[in-house]
Amino acid sequence: MWKAGQNWWGKEDIYSNQSEESRAAEGGVGEGGDQPITEQEAWSRDLARPIKTVGQAQEETQSTFPPPIVKTEVTVIVTDVNDEIPTFRSPSYIGVINENAQVNTPVAFLDGAVPEVFDHDQGTNGTFVMFIDGDHGVFDVTPHKGVNEASFLIRVKDSSKLDFEKVSTMNFTLIAREAIPQNAKYSLVPVTVHIKDMNDNFPEFTKPLYEVSVLENSNAGTTVAWVQAMDEDSGNFGTQGIRYTNLGGSVSDLLYLNPNTGVITIKSIEPAFDRELMSRHYLTVEARDDLGDGNRNTAQLIINVEDVNDNAPQFLHSKYEAHLLENKLEFESLLVIEARDLDLNGIADKVEDEMNFSRLRGNLVRLAWSSTRRDETRSTRRDETDETRLEYSELEG
Repeated sequence: MWKAGQNWWGKEDIYSNQSEESRAAEGGVGEGGDQPITEQEAWSRDLARPIKTVGQAQEETQSTFPPPIVKTEVTVIVTDVNDEIPTFRSPSYIGVINENAQVNTPVAFLDGAVPEVFDHDQGTNGTFVMFIDGDHGVFDVTPHKGVNEASFLIRVKDSSKLDFEKVSTMNFTLIAREAIPQNAKYSLVPVTVHIKDMNDNFPEFTKPLYEVSVLENSNAGTTVAWVQAMDEDSGNFGTQGIRYTNLGGSVSDLLYLNPNTGVITIKSIEPAFDRELMSRHYLTVEARDDLGDGNRNTAQLIINVEDVNDNAPQFLHSKYEAHLLENKLEFESLLVIEARDLDLNGIADKVEDEMNFSRLRGNLVRLAWSSTRRDETRSTRRDETDETRLEYSELEG
């Protein structure tokens, strides 16, 4: 009679000649070290080791006691069949990668995902390949092939397509398939990769050149210009984080640049502009993202100073003197009178005309100027020495 205890794949029979430690090491003892393996576990080739048991034959007799018994060792080798599917440890994967990350940069998995695949079939049946579908060539998985178990990484393959401003999330499928040529089993999991925005864009001004005009007598608080910059990045890396950080140029110390709005106003109580000294000013405006600590860009600002009539005409000399013979219509020598007005609407920089009498009435003479901008009244008086003097006053028109 064959006898093998309660069940011949139980703990005692299979491992009767092994220590408890070796049984646990080979998987014959369940969790906790006190449970026998099940029948299904015993017959599974995926345990990757032969099953050993001890059988005994006992003679059924009443004449001899104890009855004769003979024992023998039985080894059962289970032949593998392809009954396992390559399986991912996690049902889905969520990861994050910086935009413009360098090639071979690995995706960081979130939410405790375990990047592993297993297939406990033996040999070719337990060999699988991994690949990605639907990522448009952006990522690659390594290793490409595994046996029984493999940990994997998803790496950047084409960094040029990782642009947060164009796409912030990518979804694709990760597939593990057996390496056998026919009827290969496979499994797949969805993968979501969030692209993290980086400060890779510079502030761009709405104009490369700003040109404005301001009156030369403008007071403190007068708005001179308004500059604006935009940034395609998100958050503080983008437009909301732009700060206008610097204003440079000849009159920059007399102006105030609002760091948040880009409005430029006059801050000096003293006159900031004088067209007669400088009619045009060149300045540079700087903008930076990341709340003023990030990427920078500049734009040019031209301020044209408009003239106001704030200067009186001035003659080059305090007085002019000419000699005129009595009853003569011409001076003995040419009389040249020069006057200047620094304002744009004043008289010309230099007036040089030959003056002739247009009418003589007593001792009052009106001289006609060729310039259409001025009329000047002059009078001549005879003194006892017969010397004639020209007295004049200037009328600004």
